[in-house]
Amino acid sequence: MPRGPAFSLRDSSPEFKDSVVFSTFVDRALSLRDSSSDIKKFRLRCSCCSNDLALINAWIQTDIERNVVELDLRVDTILDDYRRFELPQCMFTCKTLVALKVSSNCITYDPPASGCFLNVKKLYLRTEYPDNDSMGKIFCST
Repeated sequence: MPRGPAFSLRDSSPEFKDSVVFSTFVDRALSLRDSSSDIKKFRLRCSCCSNDLALINAWIQTDIERNVVELDLRVDTILDDYRRFELPQCMFTCKTLVALKVSSNCITYDPPASGCFLNVKKLYLRTEYPDNDSMGKIFCST
């Protein structure tokens, strides 16, 4: 189960406090749910800094472990803290995933050579800075 990010108590900006409150909320929502229960749909819309990307990765992995059917991700990094975020490999091989929507300015894709998105019926990908190699791999392996 994901745990909250390590934040410095010295940072008291409103954006920092909002980030802590938001990540704590998502962590608690996922952890309070019975670990044997499936997640039908997970939708995440956020702007984050590079420190939050590991936590977002953990949330996605938790959803995959809980047999998510629909995954809708809108993750953007703050422009002055731009870093690429690679989607977890378990997402590409998830057998329960039927609908996937990813929209981002920071996400990259490194899908396996074959067997990608076995049961996905709806696929929507949008990226502001596409990596042609990774985008090509997705469409060749689906």
